[in-house]
Amino acid sequence: MYLFSASYTLSDLDLAILNRRFCPQLELPVVLGVVDEQGRSPFLSYNAGITLRWKDFPFNRVVYTNFESGIGLSYNEHVLAIERERHMRRDRSHLKFYWPIQLMLAHPKFRQHQLAVFIHHQSGGHVFDVGGSNLIGIGYRHVFRERRHD
Repeated sequence: MYLFSASYTLSDLDLAILNRRFCPQLELPVVLGVVDEQGRSPFLSYNAGITLRWKDFPFNRVVYTNFESGIGLSYNEHVLAIERERHMRRDRSHLKFYWPIQLMLAHPKFRQHQLAVFIHHQSGGHVFDVGGSNLIGIGYRHVFRERRHD
């Protein structure tokens, strides 16, 4: 699966929890996936959701770090082959819940260029069907609004 994503920052939050200040970002990610199972023609996977992205870690002067997770919906043009194999006797839905989990790392002086390690989870959540799939990957993320803070 090849993933292409774009995200819009809705808000920079300012939260106080147990006398600590947290400033996560509320974001709207949209992810287009091209699924190539090498046994049939490639098809599309559409994903959208809402996420929180934490980026105020105490060690950011050494390794600039972001962590992002959230929830959304996913629609695949075809049921994934791995799901058909694992759940042969169950009906499979094209619509799934989407649960993105990402860890981004960057050099503190070049925060806009990030290495992303991610889990792209799609699941029926006992609503659309039972079961799902995980894609674990690595990629590049460019964040236009990231700046170096001294």
